[in-house]
Amino acid sequence: MNNTQNVHFGIQKIEEYFSSFLTSGFYLTKSKTDRKGFGNWVVVLQSKQCLIKFIQDRGSVSALIGPAWASKDPFELEHFFELYLLIDFNNKNQSIVFPPKYDEYDIDKKLRGLSIILKENFHDLVLILNSEDILKVEKEVKDFNLQRLRRIYPNIK
Repeated sequence: MNNTQNVHFGIQKIEEYFSSFLTSGFYLTKSKTDRKGFGNWVVVLQSKQCLIKFIQDRGSVSALIGPAWASKDPFELEHFFELYLLIDFNNKNQSIVFPPKYDEYDIDKKLRGLSIILKENFHDLVLILNSEDILKVEKEVKDFNLQRLRRIYPNIK
């Protein structure tokens, strides 16, 4: 599959699995591909509530979520949170929960799994993202993640 086919497949699967989001105010704002190397791509969904960036890097797909006012530039990550980290932060889950282990390079299964977890947690995540002091929340999430990592890797500074 070439780079263009790869991103079109990703968009097709995002439209399929995130159709409930697309029919309730979300729309595709940007998609970019890396024409070199691995055919990496980023697809951005936007609504009045938040932005979601789907990133395919070397065949593996992840999702980042940020406030609606954050940059729509596909490669700008400031004010964005890795989806599973923000869910763990919200649930005060102190153990590191890794995303479900689908075939790491099966874009279809990864996007289906991301749609399920996002649907289950969407309301709570939007409340966090629309906090009056998002910079304070960003620091709290960063500290939360660092504390969890220190339990596994005590030498992390």
